[in-house]
Amino acid sequence: MELLLVLVSALALSFIFSEIASYFKYPKIIGQILAGVVIGLPLMRTILPLEGSMDFINMLAELGIVFLMLLVGLEADYKTLKSLSKPSTMLATFSMVLSFVFAVAVTLYFEYDLIVALVVGTALAVSAEPITAKLLIEINKLKTRAGEILIGAGLIDDILGMLFLSVLILIIHEKSAKSILFFPLEVFSFVVIMFVFFKLISRAMVFLRKEPTESFFAVMVILTLAIAYLSELMGIGIVIGAFVAGLILQASIKDVYLEQKMVSDIKDIAFAFFVPFFFVVVGLNLNLKDISTNWILVGVLLVVAVAGKMLAAYALKPIFPKVSWNSLTLLGAGMNSRGIFGLVILLIAKNEGIIPQNLFSAVVIISIITSIMFAVVANYYTNKATVWAVKGI
Repeated sequence: MELLLVLVSALALSFIFSEIASYFKYPKIIGQILAGVVIGLPLMRTILPLEGSMDFINMLAELGIVFLMLLVGLEADYKTLKSLSKPSTMLATFSMVLSFVFAVAVTLYFEYDLIVALVVGTALAVSAEPITAKLLIEINKLKTRAGEILIGAGLIDDILGMLFLSVLILIIHEKSAKSILFFPLEVFSFVVIMFVFFKLISRAMVFLRKEPTESFFAVMVILTLAIAYLSELMGIGIVIGAFVAGLILQASIKDVYLEQKMVSDIKDIAFAFFVPFFFVVVGLNLNLKDISTNWILVGVLLVVAVAGKMLAAYALKPIFPKVSWNSLTLLGAGMNSRGIFGLVILLIAKNEGIIPQNLFSAVVIISIITSIMFAVVANYYTNKATVWAVKGI
């Protein structure tokens, strides 16, 4: 009964805040993030029995990420992604390097240890691909040129993030540096396995298209979860795994109507039930008291976190001189969202006793603020098609 109370309360607050955001013509994602913050407040923690429900909530949050990235894979144009690989790679690399260097420098300036600075730098360097993807889907901008560049850059960002995380874990646990050499091998093995999956699924779809829609949907969900699990097991991460599953299923389904029906069904179940719990988890990791006593640190870290991503986007101007500053601003804001990997990195460091609670809360609030900032920027440019077209790339 207590678990049911938590689930109902979380979904109800998420719905209410989303509708309020929508009423003021802002994306619903802002409302979901704020709902998570409200649920994490001390007063709400005394009302709701959260402690005994966290394992289940975390599981729902992970499923939300899986289904969200599955949707991105189903709707993304992989031919366009390939054609935009150069700007996506450059945007991802510049944004990670600049954000990492800035965050590490600031953390060291505030007299924290090097290992703490590396944790903060890594957490703030990695963008939150699922948050960006969710917003792009919500405002129907996923298939724009800017949307494709952001998705491509986000996926490269995720791969680089896994490398950062792998190195960080090696440092934390003082393991042999040789372990890092296995990561490229894991990526290569995953790609080979996915190629085999593609061949098998393509043949299986010929038979499955003759089956009822609900049977097809069930098989698709099973395959998605299996691929996501395999990617996590191999150290690639569920974000990349779920996205690859979407690409494979998109290429395998030849019936356009059936594909649209699958996308519609997944959107309904993911956005109505699973995705809101990711934002609840983000809010539950926030301690506002720690923020009030460290507002200078939070402010400076926020400035450098935003600056790193925005400067990375503006650095593309000399390479692609015909791209407008508005388009570059949109791309920089799109890379500005934090979450997922950042929270994973923080939780690992926190559990190991490496990062103090006040710094942990500071990075969490920065993750929330930067995610909201992208929603605001995207909302401002919603009706400006030329900005989303990113002419010049």
